[in-house]
Amino acid sequence: DAADGDGWHLNVYNRTTGVEICSIETFAGEGGSENSPIGYDNTIVIENNSGFAGLFGSPLATQNGLVRVDVNSNLSGCTEVWRNMDLKASTTPQLSTANGLIYSYTVKAGSNGNIAYYMSTIDFADGTTVFEKYIGSGSQFTDMLQPVTIGPDGAYYAGTKNGLLVVRGD
Repeated sequence: DAADGDGWHLNVYNRTTGVEICSIETFAGEGGSENSPIGYDNTIVIENNSGFAGLFGSPLATQNGLVRVDVNSNLSGCTEVWRNMDLKASTTPQLSTANGLIYSYTVKAGSNGNIAYYMSTIDFADGTTVFEKYIGSGSQFTDMLQPVTIGPDGAYYAGTKNGLLVVRGD
């Protein structure tokens, strides 16, 4: 929801009364989020996926950003807890409540002009990037807009243009 043209806002409402709890700007300027919010307890983590150019466009056109917002326990408002503007997510991120990490398939401009793909983890508590593993470069690694799935064996999975990608360990 862009309010007053100044950015993208997260609006939170009390689901019992319908009263607005807060409207907090998550991304200034160009921002948006289609289907990627993570909700856990009184926390919402929003990914900026504004600018997504579709399956045949460049994922580098997507805006950077992941923001954590907590709803105050007394429902009096919301507080931004952290902001990570280093990552450009390519899929819907997932939170592991077992280890407190957010898993995402991310993209960067590669040194050879290709698009470089990574599996990245972000600390849910403070928003720092904990781990990035280079997966590969080129269109064969383009994801198909699927969420990262965390398996019971600790592996994480992402659908790509050429099939299912499985990443295990370091």
